[in-house]
Amino acid sequence: MSPTAVAANDELLAVAGDDSSLHILAPASLNTKHKLSSLNSTISTLSFSPTGDHLAAGFSNGKISVFDTKTWEVAISRWSSHTGRVTGISWNKEGTHAVSGGLDTNV
Repeated sequence: MSPTAVAANDELLAVAGDDSSLHILAPASLNTKHKLSSLNSTISTLSFSPTGDHLAAGFSNGKISVFDTKTWEVAISRWSSHTGRVTGISWNKEGTHAVSGGLDTNV
């Protein structure tokens, strides 16, 4: 597995792989805490919400999913406004809204 995206906060390190997987690690020990595999596409960008309650993942196919960091279930997957790879995701300081950019030049 080669990394395609990385995000970190005080408690978690998220590493996406070119095998369409997402590895959640403990930052200090790098021990695996959780692994999601067989995702629908390769993750191209990751972003934790400011509270750490959610992890947004932008995919190479233009989709965006938000995972609940307590259960690792998909909390939101209805975002699909990009026609190309998602290159960045940023949250507002409250963690209630996010903005994304992609290769399609849309924000």
